[in-house]
Amino acid sequence: MAGNILTPTEIWEGFKSDKDIKTELISESRVGDIIISRVYLGGRKVQDGRVKIYGIIAHNVQMAMLPAIIVFSDVKKGIDEDFAVELASKGYYVFAIDFAGKKEDGYYTIYPD
Repeated sequence: MAGNILTPTEIWEGFKSDKDIKTELISESRVGDIIISRVYLGGRKVQDGRVKIYGIIAHNVQMAMLPAIIVFSDVKKGIDEDFAVELASKGYYVFAIDFAGKKEDGYYTIYPD
């Protein structure tokens, strides 16, 4: 598979959602007109449990009908909230997802053992 470029159809072929996605609002804060919501989403079921995905949603409360951007975090660093706030201040509805997982402080995606 190394060196092959896959199409979206090939990547998602055979994927089936278990339709049991739960959301949990952890906290909200405000930076000027930007609201930052910190959330957990129920991820895929795996053999040892369910992935608990951490993400933030940032948007300008003064704007409606915003174009959306999904930001995938650096796998070694986690979510860059400042970057999400910067994008939101430019008129985007931002959903940033943590892939890094466990870190010393703050919220992060929880992967079952």
